[in-house]
Amino acid sequence: MRRRALLSSAALGLATGCLADSRRQVSGPIRFGHATERVHDAADAFVRGGLGGSSPESPYAAWLFSTPPSADVSVFTDALGAETQRQWDNEVHNENYDAGFVVLAQVRTKRSQATRLSPFSLSCDPGWTGWRRGRVPVGLDPASLSADELPDAEEVVSTVAVYLESTESPRRVTVPFLSPAADSCAAANATPTAATWTPPSASTAGLAAARPRQL
Repeated sequence: MRRRALLSSAALGLATGCLADSRRQVSGPIRFGHATERVHDAADAFVRGGLGGSSPESPYAAWLFSTPPSADVSVFTDALGAETQRQWDNEVHNENYDAGFVVLAQVRTKRSQATRLSPFSLSCDPGWTGWRRGRVPVGLDPASLSADELPDAEEVVSTVAVYLESTESPRRVTVPFLSPAADSCAAANATPTAATWTPPSASTAGLAAARPRQL
């Protein structure tokens, strides 16, 4: 009886391993494509419904775009200029969603602790964590702002739009925010689940509508 139970456990382990291999074969890898990043005054609401403006409940936010937003809707405001707005909207509206997806992320800090978000991390790679569930890490790198960069800002926000190449788009993505000292995905400062971006209502247009869960 005991031997039979052990054999059953071994068979289950093999089946689980085969399922994981099958998932990787079906889904394919997730690879970094390219990214655009900007640090700006936290008084400016750059992402509609994002971390600019009033202080949010969490200093971290992330959104998943597995399909392009509606063509008549701008994800970004013109707070940093109309040309910057057009450039960033292009990053989420005109990507090749047949071959990948976009993760948009933000972090808010004091100016003295200004941080740049990077899609590179030595301790954690993009990848699948389950069926149609993925992980897209971002790095927290010191911004080292000079004295004449955003001199009037008390707080700043770093925004990054990352395009990931993948044959399948995930339905759910976690985003580990990793400091340079982190030694694994589990050592993230925060790991919000990316929300699906939707245009905020007029009453919340300048507020942080996305409230990601911290783990």
